[in-house]
Amino acid sequence: MNVITRRGRDLAGVEVSGSAGSYDTYAGRLSYGNAFQSGPEALVSGSAYDSDGQDLQFQGKGWSRDSDYDRANKAFSGISYKGFTLTGPMPPGRKGFPRDPLIRYLTITIPLLRMSFGILI
Repeated sequence: MNVITRRGRDLAGVEVSGSAGSYDTYAGRLSYGNAFQSGPEALVSGSAYDSDGQDLQFQGKGWSRDSDYDRANKAFSGISYKGFTLTGPMPPGRKGFPRDPLIRYLTITIPLLRMSFGILI
């Protein structure tokens, strides 16, 4: 797998997307990117995902309602200037677990900050 991150010049403006699905599932994203004439290049993007999930029936134990949800709000920013790049993704999320009424959600937050630079010869 080869993942290539988009750059500000790849967007050159605003990009909006959205979707909807079953179980009251909705997602949306707003991104802005640009390469400025003075040299720096920037990209900022935010997205949201929300799903109520389904009601599940456990054999002989009844129904688990409103506990299979999934939520995520994400943000990403990156700026580049003369071979120096600074990026900062932030992917928190929340997922419901219908199997155990004592465990209602899991929050995952993994802040990352990556710097890279190149020397032009």
